[in-house]
Amino acid sequence: MAITRSSKVKKSGKPSSVNTGTCTCIWCKTWKPRKVYKTKKYPPKPKTTTKKPAPTSVKFNPKGSIVISKPTSWSTASKPLNCIEDDGTLDAKLVLVNLADNMDEFFNMQAVFSIDGFFVSTKWGHTGTNGQSKLEGPMMTLEEATTKFYTLFHEKTGNLWSNRKSFVKMDGKYDLLNSTSATQASGPWEYYMDDFVDGKATGWYPYTAEGTTQTELLYQTHLTNSAYNRRIVQSGYFKYCIDLDEMTQTNIKTNKRRQIRRV
Repeated sequence: MAITRSSKVKKSGKPSSVNTGTCTCIWCKTWKPRKVYKTKKYPPKPKTTTKKPAPTSVKFNPKGSIVISKPTSWSTASKPLNCIEDDGTLDAKLVLVNLADNMDEFFNMQAVFSIDGFFVSTKWGHTGTNGQSKLEGPMMTLEEATTKFYTLFHEKTGNLWSNRKSFVKMDGKYDLLNSTSATQASGPWEYYMDDFVDGKATGWYPYTAEGTTQTELLYQTHLTNSAYNRRIVQSGYFKYCIDLDEMTQTNIKTNKRRQIRRV
């Protein structure tokens, strides 16, 4: 028995009658074509981009805070900091040297001001290193900054700032250095090699740029502070005793001594 089925969908969307031939089964009598559903297409959503806010410039905390600055500079926010004048510049260079313990440390301090307020700047460490630095402020008044400076100076030296012209060195405390003249001449430094280290021939060799700067600083300090003819300098993993009277440098660990000269 042949069975034929056909279905046509009119424009109205209603299915036409079903031709089931001569079949009288329930399935053929009730069969209807499957309705086709069309999916609606939506236009794509436009992409939205958010702009990041531009970085703001650095500003000081108006309430006052401790700002750690890089060892290479005491200025912050690219603004120069000028010295405070109060019967002389509030600027002190201190050292604590103990040759018996191979100890040589520096502590520099300065009171400064800018359009943002008043600050106390300090820098400290082992001689021969960059050390660490700190900038405290801003402080809103000159009195607050000077009081901070005076207190710190007394803490480090045991002397009053007002009595610095009659300064007395105290055991275990920092000594106040006489300032060096800005017009003092500088010169390059060399050391003498005679043991073929690193394959070097016997002769004079120049210090590195950093070594020259450090040794020249010690030399200039010695010219205005005669007691400091011998200094302990940290250089990498080694410490050296620099004798500016005998013009020698001695490796404290290996006890190797070399001649040095200023040319």
